[in-house]
Amino acid sequence: MVVNDSMSEAYLNFYGCVVKVVSLDQKCIENAHRDFSYFFCPQPPKEPPSVTIRLYREAPPQTPAQAKRVLQTREGVCYEYERIRYVDYSGKALARYDFRSEEGEAFSPDDNILHEISYVMILSRVGEMLDRRGIHRIHSVGVAIKGSAAICLLPMGGGKTTLGLELMKEKDCFLLSDEITAIDRSLHVLPFPLRIGVRATERIAPEIPARHLRSFPTTAYGTKTLIDLEVFIHKVATEPARLEAVMLGVRKDFKKPELKRLSRLTALQHVLKNIACAYQLPQTKAYFFRCDLRYLMTFCSILLSRILTGVKIALAVECYRFNLTEHPSENAKLLASFIRKGTS
Repeated sequence: MVVNDSMSEAYLNFYGCVVKVVSLDQKCIENAHRDFSYFFCPQPPKEPPSVTIRLYREAPPQTPAQAKRVLQTREGVCYEYERIRYVDYSGKALARYDFRSEEGEAFSPDDNILHEISYVMILSRVGEMLDRRGIHRIHSVGVAIKGSAAICLLPMGGGKTTLGLELMKEKDCFLLSDEITAIDRSLHVLPFPLRIGVRATERIAPEIPARHLRSFPTTAYGTKTLIDLEVFIHKVATEPARLEAVMLGVRKDFKKPELKRLSRLTALQHVLKNIACAYQLPQTKAYFFRCDLRYLMTFCSILLSRILTGVKIALAVECYRFNLTEHPSENAKLLASFIRKGTS
């Protein structure tokens, strides 16, 4: 982190997409650092930032009276005035984003709301920029063993984090991400680990030091406990891994975990839902959807690239239905064993 007389700065580098976070409030900078520690830059990069975000812990200003309402999102109402996007969080916060200069601002006296806005704003803008480069994200847990990767698609709250934590207990298994996996056009999974979010219903290992835990009340998903990636850094992958298998996780009253191969058509349906539609990714249309012709052309190009990558995955990679039990260790052992067989 770079500390100036009045402002603090943090730089994050997501595979060439540099994000600069600026704030007078040191806690805002620390949150960005801890949320995205894998991508943190100790020194400012030589290249100019792709995105700049300024965070202000203060009462939000008023949306301009001339602004026109353009979108309703789960988080709030979006307006536009003079080509600037305004997002009103029910009067509790206000965010502004200029897509031309890729500069954003967020105002709120509430630490938690400011934290949530900055997290989603960063992932939304970085996501679009990676999409343009042919790196597409899927809401899934990803792990690697000896250069081979497997990803498991599970719905929100379906146990991705629990599965990822169990898999890290396997000696030769390394985490690519517990929430978002990033896949390039050559079907390599790039490490994309974030801070690990655990729901109130999930157990946290007692040996994790309290200094690595944060409470994070979210607008849509209730309160989570955030675990710093530093706790597991020795079990995080450092290199891309070739995608060898895609698992569609299913939770029912199964007595034992089981893998069943899916037909190419069934695999295609599920993969396209997750990659082409960006299904359940932690982002919001407030910070990427626009109604101008130039953006629509960019969006169509991104959508085509996502579809082509999804088709390539469904045709080139074996896809399975993964019947999960209520015993996370059994699920993890079966998946790890499967990946090892593919590498032998």
